[in-house]
Amino acid sequence: MGTILLLIGVAAAGGIVWWLVRRAQTDLLAGMPLSVSSHEVAADNPSFEAGGVRFVEVARSESGRFLAGRTEPTAKGRGTVTTVGFADLRYGKMEWSAKLKLANHPMVTNDGIVVVEELVSDNSQATSLVAFGRNGRPAWRQDFQARIFSTGLSRDGSQVYAPTGDSRNALHSGKTFVYNVRTGKLARHFTGWQDVIYGGKFPGET
Repeated sequence: MGTILLLIGVAAAGGIVWWLVRRAQTDLLAGMPLSVSSHEVAADNPSFEAGGVRFVEVARSESGRFLAGRTEPTAKGRGTVTTVGFADLRYGKMEWSAKLKLANHPMVTNDGIVVVEELVSDNSQATSLVAFGRNGRPAWRQDFQARIFSTGLSRDGSQVYAPTGDSRNALHSGKTFVYNVRTGKLARHFTGWQDVIYGGKFPGET
């Protein structure tokens, strides 16, 4: 009898630990109402709040329905952490949030795909382009041994470009890479980025 009770106790303790782990992994911001309505999201440097968390550098989908933003960096352990958030203005609530090391320049398509730059640190050349699906699950990522900057979406939201600065890696240094937003597959790349940045046009668009 004592053995059975012991096994029951161990199983119960294991269930409690499992529940606590699952709870810790739950996105606590999902479903939280936004502190702004659609007409209150300014065009210049907008921000919004949900669950007491403020999101800045906010991007809005071309349709006006979706918002994507990031939090200011906070120190955690040996590095910094930011949170990327995705909101649906039709329902006025957060859909999901995800933590990245140092998120920068979030973008969002009419399909609800979020693409964001991730930096290891402010002074690092190790950077990534990360995409999340409509449900908040990671869709793909592209890693660079160079600093990416001034990324942007095509007019129809089907492609994203990532220019890189000079680096020791010749394959990644001073180039512009264009990827399929849904799959992350490389569509094309070319040397240089000045025309993309200073011209203000997506590569190949007139």
